[in-house]
Amino acid sequence: MVIYLFSRFFLFILVILAGMTITFVIPRIGPADPVTAALNRVLIIDEYTDPEIIESMLSALKMAYGLEGTLWDQYVSFLQRAMLGDFGHSIFAPTMSVSEMIAIALPWTVGLLFTTTVLSWLLGNLIGVIAGYYRRRSTDLLQYLALIVQPIPYYIMALMVIFLFAYLVQIFPSSGAYSPGRIPTLDLPSILDILNHSFLPALSLVVGGYGWTFLRMQALVLTVKKDDYVLFAKMKGLSQNKVMTRYVMKNTMLPQFTQLAMRLGAIFNGALIMETIFAYPGLGYKLYVAITTFDLTLMMGIVTMSIFAIATAVLFLDILYPFVYPRIRFK
Repeated sequence: MVIYLFSRFFLFILVILAGMTITFVIPRIGPADPVTAALNRVLIIDEYTDPEIIESMLSALKMAYGLEGTLWDQYVSFLQRAMLGDFGHSIFAPTMSVSEMIAIALPWTVGLLFTTTVLSWLLGNLIGVIAGYYRRRSTDLLQYLALIVQPIPYYIMALMVIFLFAYLVQIFPSSGAYSPGRIPTLDLPSILDILNHSFLPALSLVVGGYGWTFLRMQALVLTVKKDDYVLFAKMKGLSQNKVMTRYVMKNTMLPQFTQLAMRLGAIFNGALIMETIFAYPGLGYKLYVAITTFDLTLMMGIVTMSIFAIATAVLFLDILYPFVYPRIRFK
C-alpha cells in the first residue's frame, strides 16, 4: 500500500511539474510580447518620448512579468514563486496581486460549478438507473430528452436559456452575479439576489451535463442487469428496488465516480465559456480578460491553479478507487 501511494504521489508531482513547464513555455514561444503590449497601453494614455523613461518602464515591466535574466533563471523563479502562491501583480489591475484576484473570483466559480456539476451528476445517475432498469414509455421519453440535449454545444444551450428566460419571458437576469450597485453580503436579500442571478447559468450547466451522464448510466445498467449475480438475486425473491440499488447500481458506479472526479477537477476549464457568456465574475471570466489583454501573470496563475485542481482530482480518485470498488487492491 505504501508503494502504491508513493507511486501515485510521485505521478501527481510529475504531472504538476510538466503542466507548469508547458504553462511557462507556451507564452514565451508565441508571437505576442507581453512587455510591448503593456507598454503600448501605457503610451496610449501618456505619450512618453524620453528614451530613459521608456527604458526604465521596460525594465519595470520585465520584472513584473518575471522576464528578467536567462530562460532558465525565469523558469526557476516561476517555479519557486508558484510554490508559494506568488504569481506577481496583474498588469490589467496593477494594484492587486494575481493571488488576490484569484481569491476573489474563486468562490464564485467553485460555488456555482461545483454545485451544478454534482447536481447534474446525481440527476443523470438516478434517472439513468431507473430508465435502464425499468424500460417503460415514460423512461423512454427521458432517454429521448437526453439524446436531444447531449449533442447541443454548451454555448448554444446557454444562449437558448438566455433567450427563453431573460428576453422572451423575462423572469431572470441575463448576466452578472448580483444587481448593479449591490455589495454581496451574507444577508438574506443579498443571497436571494445572487441566487436569482445564478439560476440561468446553473440551469444551462445542469441541463448540459445531464445528458451524457444519463446515457452513460443507462448503458451500464442495461449491461449489468443481465449478469448472473443479478439474475440470482431476482431468483432469491428480492424486491426489484433492492436488486436495482444493491446489485445493479452499486456495480455501475465506478466509471461514474471517475467521470465525477474528472469533471470536478476540470470545473475551472468549463468556467471559461459559461462565465464569458453570462458575464459571471469567476475565474473563467478573469481568464478571458487575461487572454484578451495578454495579462501573462494572471493567465499563468489561473492555468497553474487549474492544473493543480485536475491533478489533485486524479490523485484523490486513485486513492479512493480501492475503497469504492473492492476488486481493485493496492499493489
